[in-house]
Amino acid sequence: MNQEIGKTAFLIVQWRADESKVRSPLFEDPYAALFTSDESKLFAEKVDQLIPSLRLMARLRTRYFDEILHRCQKQGAYQSLILGSGFDMRAQRFSHLGLKTFEVDQEPILDFKKNQLRKNGVKVSPIFVAGNYLEPSLLDRLKDSGFDEQARTFILWEGNTFYLPTLSLHDFLARLKSRFSDFFLGFDYVFESVVRKTTGFEGLTRFAELLEAQGATLKSGIDDIGAFAEKNGFRLLENLTQYQLHQRYAPEVPVDEKLFGVYSVCLMRHSSK
Repeated sequence: MNQEIGKTAFLIVQWRADESKVRSPLFEDPYAALFTSDESKLFAEKVDQLIPSLRLMARLRTRYFDEILHRCQKQGAYQSLILGSGFDMRAQRFSHLGLKTFEVDQEPILDFKKNQLRKNGVKVSPIFVAGNYLEPSLLDRLKDSGFDEQARTFILWEGNTFYLPTLSLHDFLARLKSRFSDFFLGFDYVFESVVRKTTGFEGLTRFAELLEAQGATLKSGIDDIGAFAEKNGFRLLENLTQYQLHQRYAPEVPVDEKLFGVYSVCLMRHSSK
C-alpha cells in the first residue's frame, strides 16, 4: 500500500472489491480491485476479526449513497461533489447519469488514483481538486476548476465527519452555505458513545484504538441529527440508522440492533433560491 495514503482508504476499497464475491451483492464496483493489494486484504481480515459487523456497515452505507445519488439526480442535480473521495468510483460507475463530478482529496491519494486508472486503461472522468476541503481556499479552487456554485448539486461527505473536530464541522457547513445556493448533502456519522468508547462493544472500541494507531482518531459524534441540522441551517430530509439500512437491504443477515444503532446515514438540503 502507498504509505502516503491512510489505511482506511485501502480498507474501504478492499471491502468494495470483495463485494463481487458475495452471494447477494448490494452494489457493483468493478474498479475497486485496481486499488487493492495483499496488504489491504490482510488489513481487512484483521478488522473483520476485531468486529465483523463493520464490513456489512460499509456495504450498507455504499448501497444507500448509491441510491441517494440517483435520487438527487432525478430531482435536478446535474453536478456532484465528493469530499475526501479516496478511491470512490461513482463517477465511472454512474457515468450514464451525466453528472459533472468533482472529487476532492489530498494530492497523494488523487495522484495514486489517477496513475492506477491510467495504467489499467480506465478513462479518468471526474475533475480532481487536490487539497484539504476544510481550507477556505479550496472552494475557490473548485470554482476555478469549473464548479458551478449556483447549480443544484449533490455533495457526498462519506466516511469523514467522525474524524473532524465538532467546530470544524460547523465552520465547514457554514462555508458551504455561504458559497453554494442549492445542494443536497449526504453523509454518515456516529454517536458520541462511539467516540468516547462507551458503547459497550469491545470490538468497536478496539477498532477505534486501531484507527488511532493509524493516525485516524475519532473526534466527533452526533447524538441528535435533527438539532444538528437545525443549528447549521439545513433541512433534514432523511435519517437512517445502520439497523434501518440493514432492514431495508439485508434483513436476512442477523445483526445486533444496538450495535447497528450507533452509526447512521442522513440526507440534508440547503437552498437559498
